[in-house]
Formats: sequence, structure tokens, C-alpha cells
Amino acid sequence: MKNVKRKGTLKLLEILENYISGKKKFNIDVVYDSLYGEPYSTKKGYLIRNEMRLLTKALTSFIVQNELEKERENDPDWEQSIYLKAIYERGAIHLFENENRKALDKALEKNYFRVAADLIDPEIELFTTKRAPTIANIKHLASLLDKRRALLTKAYLTELADIEYKKAFTQRTILALGGISEVEPLENIHLDWDEECETNALVEFKLLHKKAFGLTGKSKIETLQAALTVFPKISSPHFASDEWLAGTYHRIAMEYFLMGDNDTSRVFYLKAFQYRDGLPSEKLAPFIFNFMTNELRAEKFDEALKIIDENEDALIGNDRTRDRTLCMKAICSIFLGEFEKAESCIPDQRKGGGLQTYFYMRIIQIIIYFTRNEHELALTETENVMQSVYYNKDLSFRNFTNELHYFLRIQLNSISSSNYKILKASRLSELKELGNWGMNQHTLLYRWLINEYQKP
Repeated sequence: MKNVKRKGTLKLLEILENYISGKKKFNIDVVYDSLYGEPYSTKKGYLIRNEMRLLTKALTSFIVQNELEKERENDPDWEQSIYLKAIYERGAIHLFENENRKALDKALEKNYFRVAADLIDPEIELFTTKRAPTIANIKHLASLLDKRRALLTKAYLTELADIEYKKAFTQRTILALGGISEVEPLENIHLDWDEECETNALVEFKLLHKKAFGLTGKSKIETLQAALTVFPKISSPHFASDEWLAGTYHRIAMEYFLMGDNDTSRVFYLKAFQYRDGLPSEKLAPFIFNFMTNELRAEKFDEALKIIDENEDALIGNDRTRDRTLCMKAICSIFLGEFEKAESCIPDQRKGGGLQTYFYMRIIQIIIYFTRNEHELALTETENVMQSVYYNKDLSFRNFTNELHYFLRIQLNSISSSNYKILKASRLSELKELGNWGMNQHTLLYRWLINEYQKP
């Protein structure tokens, strides 16, 4: 570290690096002797404490300096604001006024309203403290105050729209996860600047998205399509346009999916896919999963596999989504009769993706045993899984493994086959309710069971 001048402090850092890396076990006597060439004593303990204090200060300065360098690289406007402050404090007023106007124009071009408002502050101070109290100067000061007020209003409304959107999203997520929540109605936020101002469109776009969270069906789709008509009015290069377009089309596709219109849903998923490069990695995987779900509901298993293969880096290359993706790939392969390919999807370490994917993988392995006519092995493994899901109190998997166990017992004649047709008919009527292609992750498992029951 360049900011450390004391040799003792640098030497202490070097010694501590060995302990941090695990090469040595910390020993105060050894450290003290290395620094001062004499045994450690409590009387002279202040020496090493002082060295530690200096090292802490140096490390803090180093971290701050690094963060400032990052800030400087990521935000050139930040560096400009420091420069403006410096020339103002040095009294270079004319230079300050010229540079400040350039920075203000640049901030307004980017719709950085809060930055622009802050840039006006020193100019207000200039006319308050350093300019003569003439009528012209006072009028100019009044115009600066009005301008700053307008900018703060725009900044507030823009930020408020963003907060309202995020708030509605969290409320809708709580509701989707089974919690008690209600999306608040759209608040009447007054937009009091010129209609030509593109931020007006930006605020309107986000608020329409917020409104859509509280709607369902056609009204939700119409609201999102209204947001798409507002979208072309947003011209800021700093607006994440691809991400928002992909998200809007995605939400329309999801609503058509929930309405049972898979064909129209697919049209909007494909539109959303055109902008997938604009999606951040944490949003891309759920987006792809939802598209896959639509294809699976339409029983287009080959298309679902194609989506997985085309997006393998984003799905299987991500630890959070790897196992879930492999589950989907395996079950699609089973429906296509590619059982070896399905088995190759089962990793050696099955618990990496959590209990849900762990149980799913074990059930897929049971299905593969069954397709090989290894019915007894399939039944034994099912009973083992039943114990595990009961212990972990997973009701959804418990229900399915009970159904699977019942089916396998019939195949092995553990249940009398004399009434086999009656048994099949009674089970099918209930299973079809569970395999109705909703959003349940167990839908495909139930669908496989239904297909097996329907075989002659």
C-alpha cells in the first residue's frame, strides 16, 4: 500500500498476511520478536497496539481510496462535481460559472434531476453571498430558486414512481407466495411539468406497471399494453429499455398463460426473448423457466429442451438454477422416451439445489427404475423417499409419493388386480385435478402418472 510509510507497519501487515492465509498459527510473542527483536512484555504492549492502530488506519484509507477510484470510473459526473466544488472554493468564479452550466446541461440531458438540482446550489450561494444585490441579480436568483424547486419536484416524482413500482412488486410477490397482502390502488400523482418532458412518460410507464400488479386477466393485459404505447416517448439513453421491454412482454405472456391461452402466451414470450440480452443474470433464469413452463403446458417437450440447450450457460452454469434446470431436462426427456438422457441429468450430489430439487431428482430416478421394469427397486426407493418427505414435513411431495406408491403396488399386485380397472378410474379422476397444468412444480410428475394409468 502506497499510503503506508512506516516500515514497522508494512512489516506487521506482511506478518499478519501469513496468519490470515492460514500458513501459521498466531503467536503474539513471535510477532513481537519479528517486529522489535525482543520478547513480548505487557509493559511494552503499547508498541504493538500503536502499530495495529496505524495499520487499521492505513487499511481503512486504502479501502476508501479504492472505492473512490471505482466511483470515479463508474460515474464521471461525480468527479466533475468535485472539480466544480474545488474551483468555486478557490474563487475562480467565471470558470466555475462556465463549467457549472456545462455540467448542468449534461445532467439535464441524462435526466439526472437530483444531480442538476445539486449543481444549482453553489450558483444560488454565489448570487446570495458574492453578487451585488441589484434587481437583475435578485431576479436571476429567484429564477435559480424556481429552477431548483422544479428539478427537485421532477426528481421526487421520478423516484416516487420507482418506489411505487417496487412496493407493488413486493406486495404482489408476498401474495404469490401465499402471504396475506393486497396491492394498493394506483395513487393520484400529479405531473405538473410540460407534457413534452420525457420524464413524464417515464413516470407514467412505471405507474402503469404498478397498476398492473393489482389487476388480473384482460384488464391487466390492457394496462401493460398501455405501458407499451407510452414506451416510445422515453428517449433517455440511461433508461434500461431492453430490460423493461422484456419485462413488460414477459408479464403479458404470463397473464395469457394463467388464462390458459398458451399460443398467445408463446407469441409474447418470443417478443420478450428478443430483448433477453438486456436482462440482468438474476432475472434471466426465472424468465426462461416461465417460457419453458408455457411450452410444457402445451406438451412441447422438444421445444422446452431446445430452450434449455440454447440457454445452458445461464441456467446450468448458475449454481442457483442448475439442479432445477436438470430436473426439467430430465422430466422432458422421460416424456420423449429418452430415459438414458434423463438419467444422465441426475448429478452425483443431489442436495446442491435444496430439498425440493433433491426430492424431485429421487422421484425421477424412481420413474427411470420403473421404465426399466425394475418395479421392486422402484417401490423400495419410493418407500425410502416417503420416509424422507414425512420427516421433512413436505406436504406436496408427500401427496405425490403416496400416489406413486399406490400405483407401484398395483403394478406389483400388492393390491388385488381383480378390480384394476375400477381402481384406475377412481385414481384418474382425482389425479387429473392435480395434473391440470397449473403453476405447480409437481404437475409434470402427476401428468406422467396419469399417462401410465391411461395405458391399457
